Order: sequence, then C-alpha cells, then structure tokens
Amino acid sequence: MATSNYYEKQVNKNGTTSYLFTKRLSPKHGFFPSFKDRVKKKLSARTEAEAMQEALTISNELAHLQSICLRDSKGHAISIKDQAKAANTWFQFVMDANVHDLNLLAKRRTAQAYEAREYLQLLREAIVDGFNHRIVDNSRENHVAEWLTPFGDTLLSMLDGGGDRLMFSDVLETYLKQTQRDHLPTSNKAVQDITRNINYFIDLIGDKQITQISRGDVDRYISSRRETVKTTSVQREINSLRAAWQQCSIAHDINQQNPFSNQPIKGLGTDSQERQTPSLSQTQDLIKFLEARHMRLPNSYISAMVMVAALTGSRLNEIWGLMDDDYVRPQQDEKLGVLHIRKNTRRINLKTKNSIRPFPVLPELGYWLDALLKVRRPKNSNTASSGTLAAIKKAGFTFGNHSLRHGLKQRLIETDTPSDTINELCGWGAQRQQDTYGFKTVTARKAESIRKVYRLFFDNDSASNVIHVEFGGMS
Repeated sequence: MATSNYYEKQVNKNGTTSYLFTKRLSPKHGFFPSFKDRVKKKLSARTEAEAMQEALTISNELAHLQSICLRDSKGHAISIKDQAKAANTWFQFVMDANVHDLNLLAKRRTAQAYEAREYLQLLREAIVDGFNHRIVDNSRENHVAEWLTPFGDTLLSMLDGGGDRLMFSDVLETYLKQTQRDHLPTSNKAVQDITRNINYFIDLIGDKQITQISRGDVDRYISSRRETVKTTSVQREINSLRAAWQQCSIAHDINQQNPFSNQPIKGLGTDSQERQTPSLSQTQDLIKFLEARHMRLPNSYISAMVMVAALTGSRLNEIWGLMDDDYVRPQQDEKLGVLHIRKNTRRINLKTKNSIRPFPVLPELGYWLDALLKVRRPKNSNTASSGTLAAIKKAGFTFGNHSLRHGLKQRLIETDTPSDTINELCGWGAQRQQDTYGFKTVTARKAESIRKVYRLFFDNDSASNVIHVEFGGMS
C-alpha cells in the first residue's frame, strides 16, 4: 500500500523485496507531454530508508517540473537554472531518455541508430506540440504565428545537443552524488566545506553556467579572496572547486578544460605564519585558566574540549566527534582507560587512516573526558573550533587549538619518548608496535610516556591550583 512517502513495498514469491515509486499528479498544478495522473516507477533502493529518500527526491523533482510548466504556460519568467533542472526531470524520469547517448548513437548507421533517430524525432514532436503558442495574425490572411515557450525552447535546445545548461549552483548536488556523499547531513564538515566554497564563488562571480566559467572568472575569484584570507586557504578553496567541477564534467559528459586547473596564486605561501608551539609554562597557565573557567561554567563545552586537546594532542575535530562508546573506562582494579579515536556516527571521517588510534587514559584525562561527554557540544566542529579559539584568545593566550597538538609532541620529545611512540600517540604513524608487543603492553608503555608529561603539566609546586583527580572522583 502506498504511503505519504510515495513508495510501495513489494515482495515476490522468492521473498525478494523491491520498492515502487507511486504518486498521483493533478494537471492543474502543471501539464507536460506524456503526463500521467498516476506515476509509477521501480526504485533502485534496497532498503526502506533508501526507498523513502529516493521516492521523496523523485516526488520533489516532479513537483518542480509541474511548477515550471505551469509558470511557463502563464508567461512567467523562469531562471535558466530552474528550466534546466525541470528539463532533466522530463527527459530522464518522464521520457526515460538520455539525450547525450541518443545523439551519439544517432550518428551511426546501425539499426540501433535508426531507432535512436526515431525516438529523438518523437521527443522533438512532443516538445513542439506541448510547448508551442499559436496566434492568428489578422493583418495577414490565413497566417498563424507560432513559437515555442521559453521552457519548450530550452527542451528543444538540449535535445539538439545544446547542453544541459548546468548552473554552478547545481554543482554541489552532482558532486555529492558522484563522491557518494549525498547521504551525509548538511552539518557534516565535508559537505559544509564544499558548500561554503561554491557559495563564495557564486557570491563573487555570479551563478553562471558551468560551461561558461572562464579562467578569467577564476582569476578574479583568486584575486578577491587573497584580500580576505591567506593564499594557502585560497589554494584549498580552488582545489575543492576544481574537484567539484571535474566530477560534474564527468557526470554530464562535458568535454572542455577545467577552468580551475593549474591556476597560479600570486605569493602562494609567503603570507603564511608558522604556528606557535606553546611552552611548558604557557600550557600550565592554560590549564589553570581552564580549570577556573570550568568551575564557573561547568556546563560549557569549551573548557573540557580544550583541556582534552592539551592532554591528548588530538585534533579538535577528533575531540568534537567523541562518543561515549569511544571511551573504555577502567575496571575497578585498573588505573588505565583507553580512548579510541575512530570513525563513528557523529564523526564519519578522520583526516588520515593513521588518525585511527587508541590513546591511554590516565585519571587526569579521564576526569575531563567525563566532563566533555556530559555537556552539550555544537552541531559541527567548525563552530566548536571558533568557539574554543575565541575563548583562548580572549583570555590572552597567543596560540590556538592546533598548537596544543604540537605542544604535546614537544613535551613528549623533552621526556625522551621514542619517535615511533609519539607518531602513534598523535596519529602520524600506523599502530605497528602492538603487532609485535601486543595491545596491552604497548598501551601501558604509552601511558608511562603520557604520565611523564602530565607530571610536568600538573607539577604542584609550579601549578598549585591544578585539580588532582583519580578515577571515580576528584580530590
């Protein structure tokens, strides 16, 4: 039975489940050639959740097509982007036609080519009959003026090989689908980054057809962005936009040079500043500040998140994405827990494969992990990063979140920690030691290295106000 989700679940004799899109359409909301008042189409989904999403997407696309046809029939202005989107829905879903493939096939001399030419002609006649205007010219005997509506002209132009008029604002949807990220929420960092970069470009250059973006447009974008952000940041944006354009060119068979490729950026890297590595005394001062702040604001994520960064050297995105299951607390007769920095439902991706790593949890860290997991965190790591950085800078510290990562590395070096242990703790190297010595042995060794650093951080003589903790409480 159909639901408001516009799909039916079907089970055949073999017990195989499939899903069918079904929706009733009303011609008063917009009429188009080959219109049916009830649309049915087999879905590619394998699960009910996938069927729900796919059916909702198709329903929205059909509603958009009807809206464009209705506005077109009334002579209302319609953007190129909306016309192109509706045209793709009509060709691909309603008529089940791949215009690009049909045009390529029609150029041959085979039986299939003949069939392709016939179908192209059928499509052409459907467009002309469905989107034409006829007016009798009274000043000329028996003369009828006839022309296509703007949407009909778009359809016919695309049918004749005029391209699909893909706008740059459409790139995001195609890019996410091509890179298999279209299932990710908009709060995901990867989705936010590419969305932000595309919007930056459109704000500065305008929403142009993807085939009409020139190298001059990209050069103007680079020049404008250089006035706002560092050149290395501009380079990352261009690399992101280049990848998005490339994926769209593959998906839509666009055969032209990528305008974002090999673009020079004047002064690249010369304006970058080396991150400051905080000294031991600076880190101790930060710890005092965070503890005092936590006493005043126990429900704030900032103190706990920055403290975990200082005690683990982890990236802020890694800390923001921690879940309770990632923290294996010690048993009653143990004094060592384990923090697993890994992919989870909150944080789908990590920077590299070596980022997946265990980290020994001593009581000092355990206290702050419990504090972090209790408080409400921002919806994304970018907000967490800006919030924590603002608090640190407001307190008068001259370094940022990522500097704490290098600060821990420096303390490990100062306490004669082997380089392979440092790399494994910080996620710069693969976890090879445990293959030789075993997980528990290696974790205990790493814990001893971390304990030496914590003795520097929590030196009662130099930091008398620092909280001393043990598992199970605070003293």
